[in-house]
Amino acid sequence: MRRWRGSQQGAALLIIMAVILLGGISLALDALLIKSKRIHGDQVSNLTLARAKKALIAYAAMQAGIPPPAAKLYGKLPCPYEGFFRNSDPNDVAGDYSNNATEGPCTIDSGFLPWRTLGLPPLVDGEMAPIWYAVSPRFRTGSAVKGNFLCNQTDLTIAGDATAYAAIVFAPGQILPLIAPKSDQTRPSDVIAANLLQEFLEEGNADGDNTYEIRNIKTDKSGGLADPPFNDRLLGITCTEILNALTRL
Repeated sequence: MRRWRGSQQGAALLIIMAVILLGGISLALDALLIKSKRIHGDQVSNLTLARAKKALIAYAAMQAGIPPPAAKLYGKLPCPYEGFFRNSDPNDVAGDYSNNATEGPCTIDSGFLPWRTLGLPPLVDGEMAPIWYAVSPRFRTGSAVKGNFLCNQTDLTIAGDATAYAAIVFAPGQILPLIAPKSDQTRPSDVIAANLLQEFLEEGNADGDNTYEIRNIKTDKSGGLADPPFNDRLLGITCTEILNALTRL
């Protein structure tokens, strides 16, 4: 009888250990899947930002290479798109968060990337959020005289980086729950870009000045974003990169 009870207890202990082991394996697999998804999303975001940057530099080169009688503009970048997040026509998905950007004076410093103006498809990051774009005031107008286009002026900056940037593109990432008193991010379809800045970008990227910030995006053990919530990814375009494209014309 004692042997039988002992074997029962041993079997029960083995079952308990097996359950604990399987639970640990399950948690490890969940964490691995979350990490893998995040790495893939980061790769998509980085590639998309690089594509947007290349298109913006090409746009500046095209503006400087316009044949007469049209006026050339050196260093000219397009205005950010200031319209609605979603097109009012549900059948016109290709019109979401972009149309042909304003060619006159820009009314906003940052907004959606004008992908249509750049000849691109609708660009989204690894979390399916549209790419955002900020441009320095002097690059919104360009210069009619090539000799006046110099890289010795203050433009956009990134905190902790002494480089001056002509423009910056952003991968906003997923919607974030923010710390009170800030309300959680929402992205309503019928709101224009100027009123959506804080719904897509965080902290110093959403305060409306010419200094932006980039951080190492940390996560907690569950794979969620650690405090303070921040998931913007940035890529800058320098004046020199644009000038180098112009010198080949």
